[in-house]
Amino acid sequence: MSTSYYHQYALNRAPLNDRLFKIKKAANPYCRNGCNKLETIDHVLFHCKFYRPIRNEIKQLCSKTKLQFNLANL
Repeated sequence: MSTSYYHQYALNRAPLNDRLFKIKKAANPYCRNGCNKLETIDHVLFHCKFYRPIRNEIKQLCSKTKLQFNLANL
């Protein structure tokens, strides 16, 4: 992830539908992957089925380095 995206996520300014809908830049606030859940940072990083494979890889890396898998460490 580029530094710019990291800062956007950290500041809750990521280009996700929940936020984009609030500023009238998206048609709806729901996940673009069809989950019917609000597309928030929490949803994308921890719950969305679409991102499960990469999330599992990150969890394994965290485990190997003895880091908790949470937003603060990502």
